[in-house]
Amino acid sequence: MILLRICLILALSGATSAPDVRAASRPPESDNVVTPGHSGGLSGMIRHGNHVHEAGSASWCGTDFDSPEARAILAQIKAERKAGLRRPLNKNRIPPDIGDRQSFNVSERSPNGDQTWIPMEFELVDTTALYHLWVEVAELSDGIIGQSQVNSLRTSILTGTPSRSIDPNRGFFANNNTIFGMPPDIDGDGIVDILIYDIGTPSVAGYVSGADQLVNQPDGQGNQRDILYLDSRFAASSPQTLNTVAAHEYAHLINFSYEYYITFLSEGMAEFASVMNGYYGRAITYISSVSEVSLPLFTWESPPNTADTKDYERGNLFVSYIGQQLGPAVVGEIMSDPGPKSVGGLNAVLSRHGSSLGDVLVDFHTANLLNDRSIDPAFGYAAPEYAGLRAFLTSSPIDGEIATSENENGFSLDFSASVNAGSVHYLRMTKVADVSFMYDTPDPTGLFYSEKILRNRARLVLEHADGSFSIREVTPRSTPVQVDGQYDTITFVLSHSNPFIVAGDRVTILAEWTPLSQVTDSEYLDEFPSVPTLASVWPNPFSGSARVMVDMDRSSQVRIHLYDLLGRHRATLHDGLLPAGRSELTLEAEDLESGTYIVLLQHDGASTSRTVTLVR
Repeated sequence: MILLRICLILALSGATSAPDVRAASRPPESDNVVTPGHSGGLSGMIRHGNHVHEAGSASWCGTDFDSPEARAILAQIKAERKAGLRRPLNKNRIPPDIGDRQSFNVSERSPNGDQTWIPMEFELVDTTALYHLWVEVAELSDGIIGQSQVNSLRTSILTGTPSRSIDPNRGFFANNNTIFGMPPDIDGDGIVDILIYDIGTPSVAGYVSGADQLVNQPDGQGNQRDILYLDSRFAASSPQTLNTVAAHEYAHLINFSYEYYITFLSEGMAEFASVMNGYYGRAITYISSVSEVSLPLFTWESPPNTADTKDYERGNLFVSYIGQQLGPAVVGEIMSDPGPKSVGGLNAVLSRHGSSLGDVLVDFHTANLLNDRSIDPAFGYAAPEYAGLRAFLTSSPIDGEIATSENENGFSLDFSASVNAGSVHYLRMTKVADVSFMYDTPDPTGLFYSEKILRNRARLVLEHADGSFSIREVTPRSTPVQVDGQYDTITFVLSHSNPFIVAGDRVTILAEWTPLSQVTDSEYLDEFPSVPTLASVWPNPFSGSARVMVDMDRSSQVRIHLYDLLGRHRATLHDGLLPAGRSELTLEAEDLESGTYIVLLQHDGASTSRTVTLVR
């Protein structure tokens, strides 16, 4: 039978330069990250007995939720649990002692990709109330695994995780249990068996098996236990990498307590388990490839036995973004929620926390474009290893100073592009003023227009001459949108809001504008902007108080808040009506610490921001 395996892939090799690829930055070397060439890392070849592994090739996971065989296993697990079947606990079984040996079935992949079970002898090297740690006898005999590796894994499981963890004073078992829940306990003993052995497939770092969760399983297939399978080369060469693998796989094991999302989300949640336990996230390279960014978001195409990690990167970044914005508990709720494992179920969880899948997606795509939390806490990443992430424009930018032939004025755009399910298209115009445009999703029949509006949305990122940004939300419509003012750039973030739709939608932008060079100062002299604008914050830096100036050409309802760079709300400067003209608000430093803050003005679905620094 085909074995269902859920494994961790590790992108340990650097990004390859290409015309449309910008290498993602990596964090400084530390005891929490393994980089190629790092002392004690996985550079070069690793020899285990008669096996030789390519160190940088541990990149593939044989996860299979979609094949008929895998679906049959999942369906059988569900049916057995619904029927109340459970492997009876052998009450006469004597708990093992250190040094005891036992045979377990492990998987082996043939050169043509077929998977079979083979028996292998293991020796117990550590035992606790939560797990039994077994090492392949041959690996012990060869000295591949020693007490230092055993102690390191024990510490990461039980005692503590790196300082960035959600709780550094606890191991990843406790942290994962808090966020995701408990593992299935198929055999009723409350123990997780951890098997460390030479998996033998260079690209596989670890896995868990659905076959282990079946009660009615033929002899010699699976073990009818809760088991983590880990590869000994990581235990031998890089304990911290092994900890990352184990935290990931333990999340997969917990996932067997529930029904499953598609591979993208299941792997994304397991990737997040490593991140939330304080281990650095994998290098993200897909975001610098136009073709990869344009794929349907929930794509899972990584073929077996290759070093292609793009799908894991995509899942890692998306789920980690949810965890950053809404908190780790929301990611755990996505895994454990009893609702439908579909777009509706995912959206229901997000909605319970004041968001939605559409909101998360447009914010996620904006964060990937800007990666600047000073503009808005939702528009960037806090983790230092993601500091250099920025998506390329999907289309070449439109120079607003270059005339086109579409109309007699010569400055217009007739743009059309397909946006795949859950994906994005970035379109930028430069040096433009007073832009009028229509954003639409063609619907020749007129029958599905309202549905397309629900699953498509655009965000305008408006960059002003002084370097400040403002944001405007747009949904498909058959009437023009007017954007008055002068802009260095206007970037359309064209987001598709439903990753579960097979095909995306074709969107169109019909725009006209005035080139920035043709706008005379007299046209704007003594005029206030048509939308509320943060004119200035002065002095900046400030020590005691600062004046916040707001300009508008008509009285309007506005909300002005102060946030710190962690996205925490620190003060409300105004929430209500402001008169036309210039209004002056006072920002007091009384309850604030020294540092940089974001003044965020919100009005009618749009926002603008400025940064201000407090120096005491």
